[in-house]
Amino acid sequence: MKTIHNILLAAAAIFGLTSCESDATVDVPETKPKLVVSSFISPQDTQVVVRVKRSKPIFQSYNVNTSASVANASVSITNGSTTMQLNYNSTGEYYGVSATLFPITAGTTYTLTVTTPEGETATAKTTVPGVAPAAMNVSYTYVVEDSNSFFVSRHYTITINWNDFSGQSDLYRVVPVQLVKSVINPTDTFQLRAGEFLISDANNDGGTIQDKIDFYNHIAQGSDTIVGFDFYLMRSSPEYYLYHESLLNYNSGDPFSEPSLIYTNITGGLGVFGSYQQLKKRVFL
Repeated sequence: MKTIHNILLAAAAIFGLTSCESDATVDVPETKPKLVVSSFISPQDTQVVVRVKRSKPIFQSYNVNTSASVANASVSITNGSTTMQLNYNSTGEYYGVSATLFPITAGTTYTLTVTTPEGETATAKTTVPGVAPAAMNVSYTYVVEDSNSFFVSRHYTITINWNDFSGQSDLYRVVPVQLVKSVINPTDTFQLRAGEFLISDANNDGGTIQDKIDFYNHIAQGSDTIVGFDFYLMRSSPEYYLYHESLLNYNSGDPFSEPSLIYTNITGGLGVFGSYQQLKKRVFL
């Protein structure tokens, strides 16, 4: 009887706990959509391009199309002495101006300002890095992994070298792009991005910086093949570097990693305004 009595007491306690549950009402702060601004400027580009959209707040009922461009904004860029108003391109859905009308120069600080008829204002600054890397050396070796009458598989190791600038902090981004030959249209060569690398000279100021990539090229009958690479070396501003670093961390692919925030330097909004100097090198395998 004592055991039965204890069971009844436990059941009553559980029932009492569950019967005390009630729905909680939590006031979520009102959050309006923000302007999302993105622009990267470089002396090697033919025009200045700025894209403007809006964010969609969490837990809010705002009807915001985050993929749609904000077409009624006023977008301007200044180097401190000259201010240029950017025109909206409805086909490309961006604000732009030709580099012949507003050239981007090394070592100059630029300020970007975006305003809208709704009273929104977003601003950001970036200083263009000094000169671009003078040269980039690319070499490669390969080993034939397997071969038969149908295909040959080659394991390539590509080594990239360039000289760092001494006496200053430099940040680099390397983007290799595969050049793929089409079998269907033998005269066509199309490009496929093969990844990216972010490198700092923190431990090698003024020295030779080296990076390596490995990939397999399966040369098969009747299939597209990799015939070469375009290598893009960007000497970047901190904003440019930190933004791409946050993207790599965000897309780490580890389901158990901590949530990662995307870098922003836009005051009054979200997004990034950065700059870089670029050097391109084409290598055929």
